[in-house]
Amino acid sequence: MSFFENEMTRLGIKQEEISRICNVTRQTVGSWAKGTTPINSDKLALLFKVGFDVQYVVTGVRSSSPCDFGNGDTAKSELVESLAIIAKNLQQQAKILEGDIELLLNLK
Repeated sequence: MSFFENEMTRLGIKQEEISRICNVTRQTVGSWAKGTTPINSDKLALLFKVGFDVQYVVTGVRSSSPCDFGNGDTAKSELVESLAIIAKNLQQQAKILEGDIELLLNLK
């Protein structure tokens, strides 16, 4: 199985859908899957937008992305969770700074 086919499987995307996304024939997608035809960079960019790990498709090495773009729900929930933690930390730091400022103002 090619790296391209592995990504298709991981994302649950069929050749017909890829041919529609990339505006190519199903036969072209089949030749990409077999590795007999290289995928042009403009088509790789389109595939990236729908969740393909393009680095993996081209090199066989997974990208070091912190989120799995292929699973939008998981990526969104991880992002929301991370942002909530950051917001809480910023609020705590703001309270500490307010206290420090109040102490400094009282020293005058």
